[in-house]
Amino acid sequence: MAIDLFTADFLQLTGTTLHDAVHVITRADLPQDDRAQEGYMLDFKEEWGDKSLRVVAAFANTFGGVIVIGVTELKGKADKIVGVLQNSELKTRIAGSIAANISPTPYYEIAECEMPNDPSRRLCVVRVRESKKIHYLLRKGQSPVYVRNEDQAIPAAAAELRQLVQREKESSDNSSRFEENLKPILDLLQVTKATGAGTSKERLQGRSKADSSLKVVVSPERALTVPLDYSLEQEID
Repeated sequence: MAIDLFTADFLQLTGTTLHDAVHVITRADLPQDDRAQEGYMLDFKEEWGDKSLRVVAAFANTFGGVIVIGVTELKGKADKIVGVLQNSELKTRIAGSIAANISPTPYYEIAECEMPNDPSRRLCVVRVRESKKIHYLLRKGQSPVYVRNEDQAIPAAAAELRQLVQREKESSDNSSRFEENLKPILDLLQVTKATGAGTSKERLQGRSKADSSLKVVVSPERALTVPLDYSLEQEID
């Protein structure tokens, strides 16, 4: 079964599994005209560098996407799978580069493997998630905000900047409303009642386990702080 780099579990992508997945996404076994074309969510880079950082920032500011490092391109299409000459972990270098040059750091995952025929060369895949925040490139002499336009990472124009600012503002407003709506639910759950005077046992009076249960799964864009009293919950159990 072919592995889709846009949805695959990166923790499982190692060795030949990742190498095979790169072959699938590039269509390297097909004639040049039929190979994969770079686009809004796919980019090929022979090496990691400044242009790769632009692509990461642009993906985060637009639709997200996948960058395959170690693949040459010809007229926007995948050409050769050559790998990157790197004796140590390539993903450590890439992660450090993203953290130092893009703010806030986007959500991303990295998978890496050695080339089967040359262990000194490595393939790397970086998958970037779309974000509601604006991600700035902190490089002198370069535009601070990039977006993805077809197969290119380009500086955001004035109209695109306004759209990004509006999107971030709306996301912030929605997060505030989400927290307000979540508070009554959290108050109903036996998460924390460790306030007020008295001992833990005294504070537990009047509380009992319900015959039924409610399971709530919350995945906010940013972390929510929920205080827990572990000692109190131990007594409840």
